[in-house]
Amino acid sequence: MADNQYVKALDYMRSILDEHRDPHTGRVNMTHLAADACQHLNLWERDGTEVPEWLFELAFDLTEEE
Repeated sequence: MADNQYVKALDYMRSILDEHRDPHTGRVNMTHLAADACQHLNLWERDGTEVPEWLFELAFDLTEEE
């Protein structure tokens, strides 16, 4: 992963965080957040079939900040 990919993913995830928040629990769906960023930024691995692990880790870190 390049540093600029990380920064772009971080900025994008922050901008859409509330779109992936469950209205009943207030919790963010980290899987959907990571997949959304992957789709938006075209960061797929393995011939476009897998979300990179670092995106899931980033989504987790973002939700822990709250």
